[in-house]
Amino acid sequence: QKANITGERPLTQYQYWMEHQENNATTKAEENGVETFVVGIDQTLPQLQNMEFSTDYYAKTSTENTLYYAQDFWLKASFQDDASGIHTIQYSVNVDKGADAQWYDVDKTWEKGDSCVEFEIQLSEGIYTGIGIRAIDVAGNISDITALKDIQEQGEQYMQIVVNRHKPQISLEAWKQTGKGYQSEWTRDAVKLCIVEESKAEFFAGIAQYEYQYVKIGESFDEAKEDDWQAVTQEWMLGDE
Repeated sequence: QKANITGERPLTQYQYWMEHQENNATTKAEENGVETFVVGIDQTLPQLQNMEFSTDYYAKTSTENTLYYAQDFWLKASFQDDASGIHTIQYSVNVDKGADAQWYDVDKTWEKGDSCVEFEIQLSEGIYTGIGIRAIDVAGNISDITALKDIQEQGEQYMQIVVNRHKPQISLEAWKQTGKGYQSEWTRDAVKLCIVEESKAEFFAGIAQYEYQYVKIGESFDEAKEDDWQAVTQEWMLGDE
């Protein structure tokens, strides 16, 4: 004979034993005649309570759908589950791939079954096309996925995060109109300058803009004004050499 326990139920202890009413027989008083089990039914998904992320991105190059960071990206959030409690929290950096997205467990700083869990993830250098988080409770219910596109209200467009902590490495070469190798202090020939990007970091987001400033001999760049920097135009450089 089967007994079904259905619907949402808190963690409860149940006992069962065998009885034969016609013979007035029971196992209840017998040794090992009573079996005990504890079960709760939780069919409710964990709920996201709040989520925030670092906003110190570089505004000059960032767009509505891509944010550029010169330091690690962080995201903080919390999930709530008042029934079985939180078991695992996961994050993905490519939820834009749908079913092919890869998920990673967040390092646990909570006890299994805690009803409210706060956590933080940090991402170092790289390009992250779709950051998302989700929670799994002790009963196995998986929360809805929350991605950056949701809190940024970008519709179906995922927010891409680019983290690049390495400073650009460049060198400057001077060219005379008649050829390469300008060395003297004075010349009557036209002089063009070529900026060469030499970054050798494992990951480098690329150059957004070159800027220049004239500083007189005897003066220091430390004395230069920030507003005196000017963007380099293509005509100012010697092509792509």
